[in-house]
Amino acid sequence: AEEILEHGLKVREFELRRDNFWAIGNFGLGIQEHIDLGIKYDPSISIYGLDFYVVLGRP
Repeated sequence: AEEILEHGLKVREFELRRDNFWAIGNFGLGIQEHIDLGIKYDPSISIYGLDFYVVLGRP
């Protein structure tokens, strides 16, 4: 999970808008094309997007 989140943040150039965050500190972001994450393109599936939601908590 951490690896795919890191790739997602790299696609967004590690920049998130203020409205990506909730008041309690959790955040979310979206990627429009999965190939931006380095996932191989499969013509039978086409292009799809991904949404990431991160819930922060204490161990």
